[in-house]
Amino acid sequence: MEGQNYERLCSQWAADLAARSVEDLLERVPELQPDGPGRYVIYHFSRPYHYDSATGLVTAADGGYATVLQRLNIYTLLAYCQRDAQPTGQWVPFREVPGAGPYAPAFQRGNLEPFAATFAGHPDALRRAVAALGGTSLPESDVGFQLSAFACIPMRFYFWDRDEEFPAQANILFDSGVGRLIHVESTVTLATEALNRLAAYADLPVAES
Repeated sequence: MEGQNYERLCSQWAADLAARSVEDLLERVPELQPDGPGRYVIYHFSRPYHYDSATGLVTAADGGYATVLQRLNIYTLLAYCQRDAQPTGQWVPFREVPGAGPYAPAFQRGNLEPFAATFAGHPDALRRAVAALGGTSLPESDVGFQLSAFACIPMRFYFWDRDEEFPAQANILFDSGVGRLIHVESTVTLATEALNRLAAYADLPVAES
């Protein structure tokens, strides 16, 4: 049912964006770059996607398949990004992102706990996946790194592996101004997509929440 709802949202966003001014879109989302007549390219976790300004459709630019989650993340960036919005440089956990508080328990269960469980006992596999996605290492935690969901939306990830006393733990930080760039609920699906991509590159199944 959730997948069907997401597909409907994607169709609605495609129609809505196709009816909007391309000039306005390019001013609000400058990372969207021309790549042929009426076609633009944008990178989501280092993978290129095409946006067709005539139809509003988002497709994978590498010839592969764009999942509904990937398309939804791109649509919400294109729809919600505010003109001149920039990262603040202040990193906060999800629960402290303005407007995200009500979703914090679900984010813990559905994103942070699966992230920790997926890579428990596999820190080297996580490091390989980060390198494959072009991530930047951070000194904090056992495996700390930064990835760009989009050029304008960096995310910081921290993973502490399990030991004799404690289970694996994880955290994800966002820039405090992320809500000016994308709908706050979409920060959840950004984290979900990040975990999916990391697990795929690590050749590990995503742990169930």
